Amino acid sequence: MNLSEFYSRILGIDLPWQISKVEVTSSTKAVRKAVRIQISLPKDSELACPCCGGSCSIYDYTPERQWRHLDTCDHETHIYSRIPRTKCDKCGIHRVIVPWSRPYSKFTLCFEGHAIEVLQNNQVMRRSAQQLRISLDELRGIRDKALQRGLDRSIKDKATYKVVHLCIDEKSLFRGHHYVTIFYDGQTGRVLEVIEHRTQIATQEGLELLSKLTNLADIQVVTMDMWEAFRNAVVLGVPQADIVHDRFHIAQHMNKAVDIIRRAENKRLVQQQDNRLKKTKYIWLKDSEKLTDTQQAIFDEVVKDQTLKTVKSWELKEEFKSFFDCQNKEEALQFFNEWKKKVADNCLKPLLKVANMIEKHLDRMLYYFKHRVSNAMAESKNATIQQIKMKARGFKSAKAFRKAILFFCGQLNLLP
Repeated sequence: MNLSEFYSRILGIDLPWQISKVEVTSSTKAVRKAVRIQISLPKDSELACPCCGGSCSIYDYTPERQWRHLDTCDHETHIYSRIPRTKCDKCGIHRVIVPWSRPYSKFTLCFEGHAIEVLQNNQVMRRSAQQLRISLDELRGIRDKALQRGLDRSIKDKATYKVVHLCIDEKSLFRGHHYVTIFYDGQTGRVLEVIEHRTQIATQEGLELLSKLTNLADIQVVTMDMWEAFRNAVVLGVPQADIVHDRFHIAQHMNKAVDIIRRAENKRLVQQQDNRLKKTKYIWLKDSEKLTDTQQAIFDEVVKDQTLKTVKSWELKEEFKSFFDCQNKEEALQFFNEWKKKVADNCLKPLLKVANMIEKHLDRMLYYFKHRVSNAMAESKNATIQQIKMKARGFKSAKAFRKAILFFCGQLNLLP
């Protein structure tokens, strides 16, 4: 098998296209080792019209173009060809679409597919561009085309893609309470859409964009935090769905209340030369099974003193976790009322504030016992999104952040 036959098989080049010449160049100080593949098309070839598909002849050829292909061993490989233009009686003169590349691209389909996989593995634009030996702008172009291709395919799959559980969460973009709102599929963790800001208007815009990907009428439950803008937008955009306030956000409020109580009590104890609560913040915030041996020893000693408000607030915080183990909403309602009374009896104002907040939204929390869902998949993806943000050293705009999130977390069909 000669080189022309070898590359014809690798590139999938079929008649009337043919590889007319293959050159292998050695490395010099100025030039890398390279393979030059010349592809041609005989003048008398009959081609299909790019517009109507009818048979037509070659009118002329464009100037020679170059495409970067996957390396052959350590040899940078390029394809060269003059693209023919056809003349159709119905459609006029049009340029032929070559089988190895998409229109106007400088890279072959195989190279673009490889570049997408490298970027998804690295999650860093500059490192991926260096590995592929292309510029940042070229890699951004490949990524943007792949993302648009994936989104277009998702829109076409709307009839077969069904979202039953929708998660809504926010992620900080810049300092100063500048957020993006992220919509997830609660069953798969797929990021469906990203919209700048977390206002009611922004959330409604996100739901409108979401309607292009799936039928909003199929959504049965939406999990979110207690942000009023999210709730109002969902009531208007997805009125049939039950709203469930997420247990992870409740846990955040609980932890914050316990820490406020600990700090106030520690300040009082330090004035009495009692340092038991000093530097124990994370002992009261972490799960018990995740404590180190040193932390566990400190915890076991401090928790013996039941007069400490920190200990009591921690016990009540842990006790509230059983709320989600109740069998039905009636049992959960009874549990909550008894738990709130304990909080009030112990005069734990920060924790009582959380209890009042929960009571205000209790009807939507009780929907948990109908659907048994949470933002667990969204919280898992948030860790990935935070990693992407850190590797990129932040993003200059919400548009760039959206592209990165959808590219890495959108579970889109990106390959050409």
